Amino acid sequence: MRTLLFYCLLTLAPGLNALPTNLVIASGEIGGVYFQMAGEFCRLVNLQSHAVQCSVLPTDGSQENLALLADGGADMALVQGDLLLAAYRGEGVFAGHPQADLRALMATHAEPLTLVVRKSWQGGLPALRGRPVFLGPPLSGSRASASRLLALPGLLQGEWRETFPPDPQRALCQGQVDLIAIFSGHPNRFIVDLAKQCPIRLLPFNADIITAYVAMHPEYRVSQIPGRLYPELLAPIPTVATPAILVARKTLPIDFVRQLLIAFWNGRQLFNKNVSAYANLFRYPAHMLKPALLIPLHPGSEVMREEIDRAQKNN
Repeated sequence: MRTLLFYCLLTLAPGLNALPTNLVIASGEIGGVYFQMAGEFCRLVNLQSHAVQCSVLPTDGSQENLALLADGGADMALVQGDLLLAAYRGEGVFAGHPQADLRALMATHAEPLTLVVRKSWQGGLPALRGRPVFLGPPLSGSRASASRLLALPGLLQGEWRETFPPDPQRALCQGQVDLIAIFSGHPNRFIVDLAKQCPIRLLPFNADIITAYVAMHPEYRVSQIPGRLYPELLAPIPTVATPAILVARKTLPIDFVRQLLIAFWNGRQLFNKNVSAYANLFRYPAHMLKPALLIPLHPGSEVMREEIDRAQKNN
């Protein structure tokens, strides 16, 4: 009854009047985790008000999403934490063009760097120097971040042949590509489908490099890919991860953000059931907001945290 009353009150909230009639959430490739999550957020938006119609915009990923936010092509987006921090500061691929009006709404899940090779591949990462690799589509966060990390000393150090096959899964299985690198929550449908096409294994990311790098870069953390999520891949794989963050410009109305995030909290069980990356989802308010603090939080997120904290104390 409390949740039903909450949804009824949402349609009367004055903060929604400042929203565009059509709200666009930039996501990722169709069928991917970002696309699934954006669809669930749109479902919540459309429940809140018949005056606002939310739509999901498929994209190549984080880098394109940040460009869409900058030029007004999207109102909200899901973005890798490391790319978000670079965009906010105007660093890396965003050098000279800081997006200081970006605000984090919440972190949704951790995205471990996932390095996929054929099961028959001999050797670790250094053996892939000079070999053909697929690091993601040109404007994806995976490509930008994997390129950065694999270039670290002791790894591939930029010595690879990057390719963009139309079917990366088939290319890996047929030996046209020797490595696929992606940042994603798990289980991931792309890897599930790939494992059905040919035997694969996941490479660990060097533990010493992880520890030293994370100590200097708050956008990353030591992580692992859980075992038993994919056929014959039973043991956890050590790696590095960055959070996926729902982000908007600071002009998005405070009351709308508060309502959306509380609606997410009230319906989180269904939300989590409808996305595939269940192993890496952030399930508690502190876990949702602390990783998002790479950039300033939207004021609506602060209000949401206070309201959820009060509700939990009263129950």
